[in-house]
Amino acid sequence: TDVPEDIYTVALDEWANGSRFDIVYMAKDKPTAERPPIIIEFQDKVSREFMNRVIGYSLSAYCRYKAYSIVLIFAIKGFLSVDK
Repeated sequence: TDVPEDIYTVALDEWANGSRFDIVYMAKDKPTAERPPIIIEFQDKVSREFMNRVIGYSLSAYCRYKAYSIVLIFAIKGFLSVDK
């Protein structure tokens, strides 16, 4: 569906636990399933620790806004390998 360009705005850049994120766009009126928060993260190399933080951001967004978020990650230099 088309979303009018003035529906979203940049939200506060810190969660209640003190962690910070790169960018969050929020619906100006109230986030809903149809207009969820959008979390955008830029990461040099994506690791397990980074993914855990992003999951935490998403959970924090749900607790704050009672709406599941969309998460967009830009992995600038790719992913760190996982040792088995």
